[in-house]
Amino acid sequence: MMKKKFCFTIIFVITLISFVGCDSDDNTTDKSITDPSIPDLSKEDLIGAWDVAMINGLTPQEFLESPNGEDQEEVEITIEKFNFIFSDDNSWTINLEFASVFDFPDNLHDPELVPPDGMVFITGEWVGTFSIENEMLSLIVNEADVNVLTDPQDYLMNFEGQTIPEAEIDFIEDFKNDFLMPFALSTATPQSNTLTLITTVTNKIVLERQ
Repeated sequence: MMKKKFCFTIIFVITLISFVGCDSDDNTTDKSITDPSIPDLSKEDLIGAWDVAMINGLTPQEFLESPNGEDQEEVEITIEKFNFIFSDDNSWTINLEFASVFDFPDNLHDPELVPPDGMVFITGEWVGTFSIENEMLSLIVNEADVNVLTDPQDYLMNFEGQTIPEAEIDFIEDFKNDFLMPFALSTATPQSNTLTLITTVTNKIVLERQ
């Protein structure tokens, strides 16, 4: 699971780990990285909206609850939207909307801080640019345009003593480290209505065309 501070700061957990190369004798490289039978990737293969279907063998809900696949009883997430949009101008957008239910402790100093039904909502939008070179897909994040909102808006400030900007920065950094950076460079394999992103260290996302 991602760092405990983040889990308790926003009461939910949202792997793009920094892209690293494998040794030449590493046998873990996915076949699709070098398989000549894989069709060439073109920008037209990417354009459109794609729902996130699987992340490293986990459903999006499982991954957001715990990126490492560990059981976290205190976190329960319901995803409303989690998708990629690739546009013709070489820009991309990630839209994420979900609700998180946390098992709040009984000894809160102020029970009124607990949201209705113990639920906190998060909406995030990440944007950037993409490029294709030598059959590799590169994703660059425009961090200045990242947008994150929570509901109730003042929940984080009241519950953890953080300002809203501080809480947003924590969330943005964790999401970048756990979901964006690991897939900064990958192969993208289009097949029918799916798009699979795989890195040389076998991080893997499966997208389904909307």
